[in-house]
Amino acid sequence: MTSEASPSSSGVDPDNPRKEDLELLALLEAQNRALEQDAKTKASIRPPCAAKGHSRQNSTASGHASNRSMGGSPTEHLQDEQHVQWGQIVSDWDLYVKKKNYVLKEMVRQGIPPQYRAIIWQLMCQTYNCPDLREKYHAFLKQSSPFEKLIKRDIARTYPNHEYFKEKDGLGQEGLLNVMKAYSLYDREVGYCQGSAFIVGLLLTIMNEEETFCVLVKLMSEYRLRDLFKPNMTELGLCMYQLECLLQEMLPDLYIHFQSQSFHTSTYASSWFLTLFSTNLPMEGARRVMDVFISEGLDAIFRIAIAILQYFRAQLIQQDMEGMLKCLQKDLPLVFEANSNAIMNASYQVKLNVRKMKKLEKEYMALKTREQEDMVELRRLRTENNLLRQRVTILEQETSDLADRLIKEQIERQRENEDRYHTKKDLDTTRRTSQDAMEKLMTANNVIRMLQDQMCGTAGTPGFNTYQKDAEITKLQKELRSVKMREIDSQKAMREMKERVQELEESNRRMRDSKPEHSVARMQEELTAVRMREAEANLSMKELRKRVVVLETEWQRHLGSHSSPTSDGGQSGPPKNSPLNLAQLQDELMTLRLREAETLADGQESRQRLMESESHCSLLQNQLRRQEEENQSLKQMYTQLQESLTLMEERLREEINRREDLDAELRTTDTAAKICEAEKNHVIAGLQAKISELEVRNEELLTARLLNESKNNVLRIRSASMEEDSGISNSSTLLLSANCAPDDSQA
Repeated sequence: MTSEASPSSSGVDPDNPRKEDLELLALLEAQNRALEQDAKTKASIRPPCAAKGHSRQNSTASGHASNRSMGGSPTEHLQDEQHVQWGQIVSDWDLYVKKKNYVLKEMVRQGIPPQYRAIIWQLMCQTYNCPDLREKYHAFLKQSSPFEKLIKRDIARTYPNHEYFKEKDGLGQEGLLNVMKAYSLYDREVGYCQGSAFIVGLLLTIMNEEETFCVLVKLMSEYRLRDLFKPNMTELGLCMYQLECLLQEMLPDLYIHFQSQSFHTSTYASSWFLTLFSTNLPMEGARRVMDVFISEGLDAIFRIAIAILQYFRAQLIQQDMEGMLKCLQKDLPLVFEANSNAIMNASYQVKLNVRKMKKLEKEYMALKTREQEDMVELRRLRTENNLLRQRVTILEQETSDLADRLIKEQIERQRENEDRYHTKKDLDTTRRTSQDAMEKLMTANNVIRMLQDQMCGTAGTPGFNTYQKDAEITKLQKELRSVKMREIDSQKAMREMKERVQELEESNRRMRDSKPEHSVARMQEELTAVRMREAEANLSMKELRKRVVVLETEWQRHLGSHSSPTSDGGQSGPPKNSPLNLAQLQDELMTLRLREAETLADGQESRQRLMESESHCSLLQNQLRRQEEENQSLKQMYTQLQESLTLMEERLREEINRREDLDAELRTTDTAAKICEAEKNHVIAGLQAKISELEVRNEELLTARLLNESKNNVLRIRSASMEEDSGISNSSTLLLSANCAPDDSQA
């Protein structure tokens, strides 16, 4: 549709125009002006097929040729020639693809005109006529996608400064949502990736939604973009690895600078591959990159990346990481817009070795395989480490519990020793008490015997008081009984004490048997050493105190001897010949001795503290030695556990192998049983068929027999009736019998 409309073509009479025709013409002119102002719709106007013999491009080219003949600048002439050539390419596309591919490639490198870009992209992607994809697109629009909320959230971030996508819920954002939603349903493995939205937006600026969806499907499936947008993004890692190796080979000084600044390739180049420079270059530059990408594939992105790094090489080497990021993110669009031809021509000069790229791909895949194996091994080792840590924690807890039990048992043993000591002491006291009681008993017996002798000797004496004798005897008997009772009590207490001693000895023996002797003996030695040092310290302290007391006594005595009045005459000063100087010297001497004694006491206290520190240090060393021994035992237990774990793993593998063998045997047995069952079913089916055949034959025979019997009956009835009525001769009877004989034989 053009902005000019001829009267003949519109069916309007130029002499007598009708009002309706005039309104229709005005409406058509308004629509044409709107279409001319809309660059997106203008760019998406496609020519008809080449088979129809003409195209809009050809007519446009003829128009440009006429303009060129009328005159114009050389640039306009060159543009007109390019338009004519592109019109010929579109008209004879198959010829250029098959026989003049190099010409088409050079034309694409020079840049596709905006009027032809939409049709050329579709022709290169072979999506010019794809009714199946268009039908699928409309079907997908009626469905709901699981990524729809995520797509709506990211739509406002896609080309936020572009006029077509700036308006919220406008045509641009609506088309972007529809295409991304349709592709997420078309390729559910890829789904939605944020980088693909920029590629879709770039396509939507020059073609409609259906064409964009068809071109996107072809780009994803045939241009390695699908592998870039998969969830694991293995292809993106491969591209980063290949670009880094190319940078190391072609720009070694820049590569060394990047390494020194820890400026990784993925920091600046990941968006180049994911968005095809659409987020890093102006819109027209991104379209030109898309021209070369659709023509030459992903190698064009490598060439453009190397060309950009070559162009900024001198500037990048002099900057740090922040400066390099600013240069490649903020300065790149402006520089590319001003020098796009130079950078693109430099990219065409970059040579890529296909074998080298394949070799780098193999190296990267081998590296990723090793990394995955290392990750699996690392996860296994972490799991084993966690299990071992748990085991060590359990063993440490058990060791702590054992140490607590040992300390408690040692404390209990000390208490039992003290109880045994007190028991022995009580036993000795009881023995002495019993001995005293026995002596008193013997004394009482002697007294009784003496009294009895006296009674016998004085029985006849007059004046003898019998009552007093009886009272004395009764008193002595009571005392004897009390002594005997005390003796019994003392013997009972002795038996109890002996039983208690035996119980304590038995408990000590059990404790010695239940724990290692060397650890108890070691702790006893340590306790004895500590007590010896404590006794030595106490003795030294006692000696020092005695010495201090002696010195103080001497000092008091000295002071007492020199505390008399100074003179008899009440004079305040000593006489000239008084030994005052000697007394002062003695006082100073005693003071020095006291200070010396205090110093010695301080030294003894320091030595005592040193001995205590040494004993504490020895205790700590012993504890450390015990901890080392326990660690050794734990290590041995850990080794044993590892060996047992290895044995268990081997047994597990053997069991798994046995299970697999049994499963295989079971499957074989099951297969054989199924085969036997099938054979039996086949035999049964054959027998059933034979039975059915025999039953049919039996029914047939029964039917034939019944028919013969009925026939014979009919014949007999007829013969009888004939004999009765007309008297049939014997010859006819014989004939009838002869006719019936074959039927009987058949029956």
